[in-house]
Amino acid sequence: MKIVLTILIVFVVGYTSVFAQLAGSGLKTEGSGEKFTIPDQNYLDFSESFTVEIWVKFDVVADDQPDYACIVAKEEWENRTGWLFYFNKAEAKLVFRINGTGGKKVDWSYSTIFDDLEWHHIAASYSSSTDDIILVVDGMQKASSNFDPPTINSNGLNVGVSSSFYGQVDNLRIWNSYRDETTIRNNMFIKLENPSSESNLIGCYRLDENGGINCNDESSNNNDGTTDGAVEWVTSHAVIANKSNTGRGYHGVSTEDLGENSNVPVDIIWYDGDPSSHPDIEVSFAALQINQAPTVTTGLPIYYASQFWDTWMRYGHSPWSEHLRFHYDNIGGISDETGLELYYRSQSGVAWTEVSLYTVVSNDGGSSTTTDGIGYIVRFYNPTDTELNGQITSKIPLNNAWILQLNEKNPHVIQIENFHIIDVCVKSHDIITLRLQFV
Repeated sequence: MKIVLTILIVFVVGYTSVFAQLAGSGLKTEGSGEKFTIPDQNYLDFSESFTVEIWVKFDVVADDQPDYACIVAKEEWENRTGWLFYFNKAEAKLVFRINGTGGKKVDWSYSTIFDDLEWHHIAASYSSSTDDIILVVDGMQKASSNFDPPTINSNGLNVGVSSSFYGQVDNLRIWNSYRDETTIRNNMFIKLENPSSESNLIGCYRLDENGGINCNDESSNNNDGTTDGAVEWVTSHAVIANKSNTGRGYHGVSTEDLGENSNVPVDIIWYDGDPSSHPDIEVSFAALQINQAPTVTTGLPIYYASQFWDTWMRYGHSPWSEHLRFHYDNIGGISDETGLELYYRSQSGVAWTEVSLYTVVSNDGGSSTTTDGIGYIVRFYNPTDTELNGQITSKIPLNNAWILQLNEKNPHVIQIENFHIIDVCVKSHDIITLRLQFV
């Protein structure tokens, strides 16, 4: 599942569920013959190190997909040459495989992760110096294997083939270098400002044409592709931003809380419920910055910034919460951040709602100063079949807190103990949001 909080800079600061304003358009495939094809080039045969990455979204659950739902491939099946990236329905695995003797592959059992019908980022990266390949899903390495370069063929590269999956694709990138898990995670959201100058980028297909048959390659190779069959252009909600700050959480192992940096002025403090009961679950999350005004402004006051922020999270099957704190640092044209307000929406295309009655100005002990405005949001998710009860503690004294259910309507005031502790109850399979008012 994805969670996006969009922040606008009363001037308004706003946050949302993952919002993909920069994604533009993408392509939708629905089975046999629907694809776009990139002309054959020697550098697409992958005789040395390479990385293939793409945003994908199931439109139907895995059980309703083709047996071998292909995403990206450059193969000649009759002669067993080339490579392919696909979903194996029978084994419920995401697979990157080379054809030929031995048919080496790297795969990962994805269970029902793609059945949420949300956007996911997948990547395969091979190092010729170690002969190892890794499989990375949503910024987390899921599998690795010893590998051999594929056998050369003269076929073009296809996104979607004769048994393409039922879903959508966006932002295909191909590199002639190995990119490790951290590099992939740190860059998977970013809209490249100048792809033609990117080192080692040999193919960049944003798929923002939104019509026609051309799929432009924005790398320096200019190896443009064309659509074939009944491929449909659609509005994409892949998670694309101008800047990102990423992190990971691990149950019972360690937590990489995400502090504000020069890219994005947002903290995410990750909390995983009871780590002892789910020691194998990991979470990938990010704070994202969009350098333009939102396309939907319903609910906002007259003045708002041409910049906002999202938070994004992919998680396992255990309780989590994210504590969000927004730092409104040194905003151009504003001498005093006390006038800022925080607005929220649960998803793109819906109206905004004010989160805090005012912006707190405080020295929080971190990189913020006394002239910073600090907003504080807490979201809890309970994927279990039983009710969960717990407490959260705030370092800053609290005056009031409002609790919202999943539909973000009808807030209820909840009890605060000693100005710092909040008792929380989350029903089975529910998400709640806390709006906090500081003393």
